[in-house]
This record gives sequence, C-alpha cells and structure tokens, in this order.
Amino acid sequence: VQDGHDWYCFTCHKEGEVLYCSTCHRVYHENCLKEPPTKGEKLICDVCKMIKSKDALKLNKDDLNLLLGYACLRLKEKVLTNREVLKIAPSEEEKWRRNFLIYETMDLTLMEDKTQDNVYKRLEEFQADAQTLVHNIVLYYGVHSSAADMARQILRDCCYDLGEIRQCRDCYRMSNEKRDKFWFCQPCDPPHELVYAKQKGYPFWPAKVIRLDNEVYDVRFFGGLHQRANVEKENIKPITTPIQQLQLKRTATLNKALEELKRHQKLLGQVPKEKN
Repeated sequence: VQDGHDWYCFTCHKEGEVLYCSTCHRVYHENCLKEPPTKGEKLICDVCKMIKSKDALKLNKDDLNLLLGYACLRLKEKVLTNREVLKIAPSEEEKWRRNFLIYETMDLTLMEDKTQDNVYKRLEEFQADAQTLVHNIVLYYGVHSSAADMARQILRDCCYDLGEIRQCRDCYRMSNEKRDKFWFCQPCDPPHELVYAKQKGYPFWPAKVIRLDNEVYDVRFFGGLHQRANVEKENIKPITTPIQQLQLKRTATLNKALEELKRHQKLLGQVPKEKN
C-alpha cells in the first residue's frame, strides 16, 4: 500500500526502520544520513536540498531540456547491451514484483521523455532522477547485478555531463551538435581564455582554457579531435607568444589547428562588446 513514501532506504536500498523526508517520498535509515535530524526536527533529505540549492545554474527551460536531451542520448549509447537500465519491463507474471519493490518509476526512457516534454527546470532534477534510476535497478535486479553496475556507471556519467554543462553550456551544446566542421571555432559566452599548452612529449599547441583549478589548466586543443588535457601552469604560454619562440615545426596538423585558432579569433572580434 502506498503511503506517500518509498519503503526502502534511498542510500543503501535496504528495508528497516526509516525516517521520512518531509518534502519528498524518499526514506533513509538514520545511520545512512550524513546529518540526521535532531529530536523534533523534520528531515529534509540531501536530494531535496540539492534540487532547491540557490547555487543552481540559471537556464531557461527550452535550453536546459535541450542540453539534458543530449545528455540522455550520450547515456543511452552506453547501455545498448543492458536494456534493463533503459526501461524495467517485466512480464505480466512479474509486474507484481515491480509494483512491490519500486515506488517511483524511473529509467532512461522516461528521463528522455521528460527532456522532450520540457519538464526539467533544473539540472539537479535530472541528477535526482538518475539517482532514482540506480535505486530502482538495485532493488529490482540486486545490488551485485550487471544492471546495477551499469546504473551506477550511468549516474557517474550523468554527474560528469552535468558538470560539463555547468562549466560551459555553449561548449557542451556545440560539441554535441557539431553543425559543421568549424563548430569548435564558435565563441562561447563568456569566451574562453586562449593559450599555448604543452603536454609531455608534445610541442606547444593552441588551446581554449575550459577551467583553471589550483594552477592546473584544463584545456581543449584546436585541430584534430579537439582533445582535453590537464596542463601545469609552467607548460602554458600566452596566445600572443610568437610561434618562433615556441620552436614549432610547421606541419599539416599544426596548420589546421592554427587555421581554427585564426577563425575563432576572427569570430571573437565580431562578438558585440557588451557580450564579450
């Protein structure tokens, strides 16, 4: 009988004496909570806190669901051999078991439907659904099943993609759309810093700085496959550095990268000042 709450702990997926979240259907064992409520205090679970966080990325619903649709496609590509993660579809004889174990139905197919219907309002809602997917798969197929392993990997990939969207929504959109061969040349808003970056065993190469963390540059290179790398500060040079100083050998691959860089800089110059 449904009483407005799940029957299994959302953290460990096991039964037992549980505390109810006061703002959603999830339940938890007291020792599974990072911060159990004090006596008389209502529980607000970590998932609800995440969804209601004031630090959430601000995006209009159309753009948000477009990006999450790309995330769904990327996730679905990885589970083609594990249909259970796409949709729990028991036989007629097994439907009672699904209804007995699963309180809120959630799978990749439903998540994709929600993006197409513009349902999501925040990235955190999408992550919460991915967590529910793991919960359901573990309950239905078992914690040590191959489906559960795949579901946990899906959640990790989901969190990675959401991190990429938070870092730069334009990069994420353009890398998924790839509307033409010069997609990487399009400026983002705000635009990325441009540098020459050097990996061990390779020459300096033009790149966009995606993220800077404690003097480690997360860069994406122009040309080729637009690969990513983490590069230490001492292996970074300003983009204004003359090529002669970098001792670069002119090759077809380098020429292509420099051509992309030049095109990107030209497009940057066309961005209105108030936007750039």
